[in-house]
Amino acid sequence: MEYNKLKDEIIPQIKNYLHDWGVVIESYKDILNIFSLAEDISDNTKDDNFFKLIDEGKELQAFRLYSKQSQLITLLKSLYLLSNIFVDRLLIEITNDTEITLTKFVNEINWANKFKLYRNIDSSKILSTYCIVLFRHKLLAHHKVYRGEGAALNGKSSYLQFFGVSNNSTSFPQTEMQNVQKLKNKYSSNFNELSKLSNLYSISEFLFYNIPIGSIGKINPDRLLINSIVETCGVKSYDFEKIIDSIDEFLSEFARVLVCK
Repeated sequence: MEYNKLKDEIIPQIKNYLHDWGVVIESYKDILNIFSLAEDISDNTKDDNFFKLIDEGKELQAFRLYSKQSQLITLLKSLYLLSNIFVDRLLIEITNDTEITLTKFVNEINWANKFKLYRNIDSSKILSTYCIVLFRHKLLAHHKVYRGEGAALNGKSSYLQFFGVSNNSTSFPQTEMQNVQKLKNKYSSNFNELSKLSNLYSISEFLFYNIPIGSIGKINPDRLLINSIVETCGVKSYDFEKIIDSIDEFLSEFARVLVCK
């Protein structure tokens, strides 16, 4: 959402429920600043093509373009990190508990109880943000397993792709292949698109971003399973606009619950 909408419409409705509403605004402003930088690079390079420049013998321009576009990936990683900070900051200001995180809030009932209205939250409205936090935690910040990393450079539609590497191979471990197939069989009746997928990475990506959280404080066991699979085998990231949309949906849902209590 626009900064002015947050400041003039959302915050006035919920500021009485926040310990320090100013830090929420500042955290959101950081997110918008990263997005604005990505837009500038995207707009300034959208008409250029790396391979066309190479074919035309314009190597210097081509590599300048590549360098500029690769900055988008750094900005995308930054957007993940700053989005995580915003989410935790919002929860801290709502609960006045500096130890709370979204994963604790979703996974454990004692943390869910920090926000007495947690039963009123529509968990489907916070699923995308939950996936952002998991991606940041399991793939960007921590590396318990060795993974490969790639990226697609396409302006604001740029994304990261992590994939697991085992025994010098990018293939799925047998156990994870079986788990992905089990989850696909279980959820295909819920998602028509899922039943049409055959590539393991595409299936696990779909499952990661769509398997429901379940009840706040009593997480769906399948959700934990796909989280574990992705940590080992990797997954494709969101692009810039999807991250912004997800954070806005998360904020709007908490605002709705606070205002309607």
